[in-house]
Amino acid sequence: MGLTDLRGRPWTSPLLGLLVLWSGLIPLDATALAAQQGPTFHGRIILDFPGLDAPPDSLRSLRLKINGELPAEIEWKAQVEGGSFDFEFKELYLDREIGAPFRARAGYFREPMGLEGQTSLESLPFPERSAPTQAFTPGRNVGLMAHGGQVVHWALGGFGGSSDVLHKPNGERAISARLHGAPEEGNGFIHLGLSASYRDGNESGLRFSAQPGTHSSPRLIDTGVLPAARATTLGLEFAHARGPWTTVAEIMGASVHSPDQDRSFLSGAQVSAALSLDKQPPRWDSLRGRWGRANPTKDGVAAEFAAQIAFTNLDAGNIQGGAQFDWGCGLNLHFTPRSRLMLHYRSSRLAGQDEGLDMLLVRVQVGF
Repeated sequence: MGLTDLRGRPWTSPLLGLLVLWSGLIPLDATALAAQQGPTFHGRIILDFPGLDAPPDSLRSLRLKINGELPAEIEWKAQVEGGSFDFEFKELYLDREIGAPFRARAGYFREPMGLEGQTSLESLPFPERSAPTQAFTPGRNVGLMAHGGQVVHWALGGFGGSSDVLHKPNGERAISARLHGAPEEGNGFIHLGLSASYRDGNESGLRFSAQPGTHSSPRLIDTGVLPAARATTLGLEFAHARGPWTTVAEIMGASVHSPDQDRSFLSGAQVSAALSLDKQPPRWDSLRGRWGRANPTKDGVAAEFAAQIAFTNLDAGNIQGGAQFDWGCGLNLHFTPRSRLMLHYRSSRLAGQDEGLDMLLVRVQVGF
């Protein structure tokens, strides 16, 4: 259940075939054919300067994002991750309205699962996503998804866990969905969300694992590949923002079934909070139900303090993946909505053991 690397795979033919099939099913009209918008470019560079137990891997991310609009009001987006003279596609999809307020998306993109799972790394107030999010959200895969909503937003899609999904009938398959909304109340809001994903590992199997808090850290908890396993994962989301405070909580659990063992239940939860130190409004994207970007004033710096605790249990029945407790806190200085300096401390411990990691991380993020 992890991200799929498109590099070096025969992904081009099946993925383009899915995009062409999807676009061909949408009726075009003469007025829509005239609509076209040139591409826009964004990018980011993230550098880590680790201390204590954090591994010395300075380049965290070098990414270029390109998006635009094709005829018939078809929006498109591509993300490419580069580094060490190598690259991989992170996203490549088409998206179009099929009747307000409904839209359809096809290609390679994030499955609709989890609050942190939908938040970009450049907007998250922590160096990495929490261990429960890493363990239970599937990340990006090839698929077809419908989504929409106004006050209440929803998304439902079918996905394959491999870039050559159309050529590999025995690979992982999944159906994922998310429902969320954030009604306003005075100068704040409450966000509520529910996510679900059913995954059939087929011959590829399923795997649940997580890193403790930095990109290159070893995986302290890991079930290994569970052959021919199936899993149903549920996630509950809560967020509240008022004044300078934003508080987030997520609970996730997966019911896992394998042919050679009884059904097992894995679980995890995280609670986090961010405090704006200069009375900036909450940086929350209610449309997408996730953390948004900070908006520092012109010639100013937006400062915030963020803290998080999390527990992930991958031990159940015959599955012995380990249990991990994490906590961390840090200071973020936002110079622009895309550029910031982060100073964070993270601690991870295996349940019932002294083994763990204490990490100090300085991150520089530059967006353009």
